[in-house]
Amino acid sequence: MENTAIPGQGEFSKTEGQIGATSPLAIYYNLAMKWFFLPAVFILLLSTPVAAVPTVHPRTVTLLGPESYQQLVATETNDERRQDVTRTVRYKSLDPQIAQVSPRGLVEPIANGQTIIEVTGSQGMSTVPVSVQQFTTPPPVSFRNEIQ
Repeated sequence: MENTAIPGQGEFSKTEGQIGATSPLAIYYNLAMKWFFLPAVFILLLSTPVAAVPTVHPRTVTLLGPESYQQLVATETNDERRQDVTRTVRYKSLDPQIAQVSPRGLVEPIANGQTIIEVTGSQGMSTVPVSVQQFTTPPPVSFRNEIQ
C-alpha cells in the first residue's frame, strides 16, 4: 500500500482497487490509473446552481427636477448566459408618493424625498434606491447646455 499526502487535504492511501481516506467527504477518481483527489466542498460549489437575483442598472437613481426620469434595465443569468429581462420583471415603488415606476421600468418623480424600487424576477428580488431632489424648485433652463 502506498500513502500519498495532498497538501491541505490530509493523506490517502491507494492499493489495487481499494482507497482509504483520512479526509471526510472526498471523492477519488481513477482515470486510466491516474489518480486525483476532489474535495466535497469543491464538488458542491460546482454542482449547486446559484440562483442570481436580477441585476439592475443603474444601481442607484437620482432624479433632479420634475421633468427628469430614468429607465431601469434588468438582466438575469440563465444557463450561464446573461439575458435582458427588463420587460418581464415586476417593478414596485415602496413610496409611490415620491417616485413611480412603470411596468416597463421607467422611474418618474412625484415629490422630493427618497424611496426604493423593488425589482422582482424569476430568480429573486433586487432593490434600487431612488432620490428625488429639486422637484419643487427645478434648476433653471440653461440655453447653452440644454437648447443649443
